[in-house]
Amino acid sequence: MSEILNVSLPVYQKGIWIIMRVKKLPKIVYSGLFLFLIACGLFEGDEKNGQTDNDVMLTENVNYGTNESGGKLWMDMFIPVDASSAPWPCVIYIHGSGWRAGNKKYTHERCIALSKRGYVVATINYTLSDEACWRAQIYDCKTAVRFMRANSDLYNINPDKIGAWGGSAGAHLALMLGTTNNVGEMESGGGNNSISGKVSAVCSWNGPTWLINGELNADYLEILEPFLGVDYEENPSLFETKANDASPINWISGRDVPMLLVYSENDPVVLYETQCLPFYNKASDSGLSVTLTTTTNYSHGYKDDLEIQLIEETCDWFDGVFK
Repeated sequence: MSEILNVSLPVYQKGIWIIMRVKKLPKIVYSGLFLFLIACGLFEGDEKNGQTDNDVMLTENVNYGTNESGGKLWMDMFIPVDASSAPWPCVIYIHGSGWRAGNKKYTHERCIALSKRGYVVATINYTLSDEACWRAQIYDCKTAVRFMRANSDLYNINPDKIGAWGGSAGAHLALMLGTTNNVGEMESGGGNNSISGKVSAVCSWNGPTWLINGELNADYLEILEPFLGVDYEENPSLFETKANDASPINWISGRDVPMLLVYSENDPVVLYETQCLPFYNKASDSGLSVTLTTTTNYSHGYKDDLEIQLIEETCDWFDGVFK
């Protein structure tokens, strides 16, 4: 007798491919359907679907809303194939590179690792600083959260278990999501505007937390000035105002969500003493559930065995919050 599976299958609905949960489907039938859909050209067009391995289905280039200029915003989604544990928690991954570069496609390894644990993971592109300055970026991130919550039935998501994870600039935006829940001024258009942009947990890998705490050297200003949309020398007062507005540490309150902070004590870019510790101390003093994981590598970011280890620890942490 063929093995019986609870699975997720791609279904075309309302103009997009969605993943529908199917219970008690014989394995041989599922395998045949999957191959048939490939042969029929399912994975053509702007949205590209495919299985990353036996556990996770990838759907690329899902339009999750529009930015302030009306441009379309895109995400790649990773959805477990086995639907026996659905509805799943959802985590939105936000890429880094100084708010001025980067792309969702470079984050897939981390997303797959978490999705294989039984999560819907959406990695997003957002408005970069050469197109629009702050607050455009957090508006886009909130739009992504609202999209996932609004479509929770379609994607088998638990709408009460949506989190965020990011690295560097993306980690900054994840922290902003976690510290501005239900702050109306941080929500702006983009789609599904009546839906909450609230998250329930966030993870920061080396994210800036206090944008004007430390030396404002030329290299830092080269990144920060276009992000904030202000020249420091021309208008230092406005620069400081906008930097404070964009600093997660200034939005900490006792109502914030559980947080995982992953930082290197020797990071040459996001300094441990001026970024990680002040945020951790203030969050802890505010009574928040905040976990700090530190490393000693001399780089801004992680690779090889250390990255693999930290991915597993991050997945364990999300499991502890959501499962």
